[in-house]
Amino acid sequence: MPKRSLFLLAATTVLVASLIGTSTPAGAAPTRDDAPIGTVDVVIAAFTYLPDPVVERAGRRVTAINVDSTVVNAIPGHSITANNGAFDSGVFRGVRSFRAPRRPGLYPFHCIVHPFMRGLLVVTR
Repeated sequence: MPKRSLFLLAATTVLVASLIGTSTPAGAAPTRDDAPIGTVDVVIAAFTYLPDPVVERAGRRVTAINVDSTVVNAIPGHSITANNGAFDSGVFRGVRSFRAPRRPGLYPFHCIVHPFMRGLLVVTR
C-alpha cells in the first residue's frame, strides 16, 4: 500500500476514534456541519457507509460523520439519501444529523454525489 494511503487510513482512524464518544450538551441538536456531536451512528470513510446496515429506532436522530471530506479536501461531500425519499441528509462535509423515518422498515439509501455508494437503514420500533 502506498505511503500516502497508509497515512490517510491512519489519520481517518485517529479522527473517528477521537470523535466517537464525545458528548453533546443536553438538549443540543446537531444539524449543521460544524455542530458538536454526540453518538455517531454512521461513519462515511473510504466511500463506504459504516456500519452497514445502520440500525436506528423510528423517529430518532441519526448522526453521521463524513471522514472522507475531512481527510481529503478534494471530495465535495457525501449524502445519505433514501432511495424512496423518506430522508435526505443533503450533501455535507463533517457532521450532519437527520431524523429516521417514523415507520419501521428497511430503507435503502445512497450518496447523490457518488451513486455507487449504497447502504441500508433498518428502522425499528
